[in-house]
Amino acid sequence: MKGGSTDRILGELDLWDYPQIQLPVRSRLCHLPPVGINTPLVECFTSYIARLAAAHHVSVNSLISTEIKRFLPKNCSGSGDYNVTTLFPLAKALNGRGRLAQYWVEALEQLTLRHDLNILTMLKWRGILPSYGLMRSERSWCPNCYQEWFETARTVYEPLIWTIKAIGNCFQHNRRLVNECPFCGKCLPFLGSYYRVGHCSRCMKWLGNAHKGGTFTGGPYNQGGIEWQRWVTTNIGELLALPKEVSPPNKDRVAKTLTTLVSHCSKPTYRGLAEVLQLSSSELYRWCKGELLPQLNSILHICHSIGITLVDFLTKDKLMDDMNVVLGAFNTPLKIKKRVRHSPEPQMLKRQLEKILHSNKLPPLSMLAVGRQLKLHSTVLRRHFPEICREISAKYTQYRVSRRLENINLACEEAKHIILGLHAEGINPTQSRIRQRMSKCGYSRNEQVQHEIVTMKRKLGC
Repeated sequence: MKGGSTDRILGELDLWDYPQIQLPVRSRLCHLPPVGINTPLVECFTSYIARLAAAHHVSVNSLISTEIKRFLPKNCSGSGDYNVTTLFPLAKALNGRGRLAQYWVEALEQLTLRHDLNILTMLKWRGILPSYGLMRSERSWCPNCYQEWFETARTVYEPLIWTIKAIGNCFQHNRRLVNECPFCGKCLPFLGSYYRVGHCSRCMKWLGNAHKGGTFTGGPYNQGGIEWQRWVTTNIGELLALPKEVSPPNKDRVAKTLTTLVSHCSKPTYRGLAEVLQLSSSELYRWCKGELLPQLNSILHICHSIGITLVDFLTKDKLMDDMNVVLGAFNTPLKIKKRVRHSPEPQMLKRQLEKILHSNKLPPLSMLAVGRQLKLHSTVLRRHFPEICREISAKYTQYRVSRRLENINLACEEAKHIILGLHAEGINPTQSRIRQRMSKCGYSRNEQVQHEIVTMKRKLGC
């Protein structure tokens, strides 16, 4: 080919005329999709955090301390100067409807570039449901669900419905939810340093075992316990399965609906409606005035009494026009069973308190433990027997102080032996190495222990 033809052909090729490729924005953490979106078994937020840590092959503690913590505001627990372990007892709030859950959802959405993590909590319903009595304080699970998901190669996770206090049964496997590890007997928090979904966060054993556990019994109601639990589970499941596009009602919706119920009652007064629904008239009055939000159990009781679903009660407009009912023409199908407390005789109670006071059992009981043992609140005991209760508290406080001093002295001696051992091995006795070898590493931060460590290192010239 001649040189002129080659130059002409190359001149006709526009090698630089390529469209620029726009790369999508990359998320800092894995863009992990939640499980069970728009279903009654939607995943809870703490389960998502644990699965996100497993996707990155790190512990939950590492994920929180190295990544999530930096994206949280300074006034949020678990950030700033807070230690990560201080968060774990508060982890139940991450699945709830409070400010802590809001902070964490915003942080995780920023890290994963997802926009659907809000539905893994109860934040959507924070305008109508109070936090009190809404969420469980410890994990609950169905071992059969764990085992079934594992054997069918499905994702093992914890549904949000298991974290709600009103739910006590798994009707898919006809059994009660479990809240204690069958191996170590411990109640489990929603997060732990090395928490893995489906495993105990304390002994790390697998919790999915379809052969253990019994069938459920009736719930805390005196009529139709199992039927009531089934109805509650169905309605809460429908509430959690609502799509993200459904706008949540505000606080005024519940007050307006209850006020409408009062006008449709055969006795159109707050007391008349309270008698029909078997509720407190003073609480009902405050609910109607918007001064107080009814708890989830109370709303469920009202919905069951008037024959509507929870979703309709909270989201449907012109509810009474569609129902066309007159309250008072029927009996309430369920009645909440009230616990009747039988107070023991004062003399017998006094003898029991004196027996506890003069007991040589170690450790001595605190007033909180005494109240639990006698099935009475500690304030009631202090009101009727102030002197004895004061002596019990003083005995417990003295024991705690003496035990702490003893532990500090033992920690000082242990730190000295560790420093000598490290020095003999030719290893620099740093704070981290000393802490790793101590049986109770928390005491290494104590001022007296720190003083002994510095003094011993100076003597050895370290």
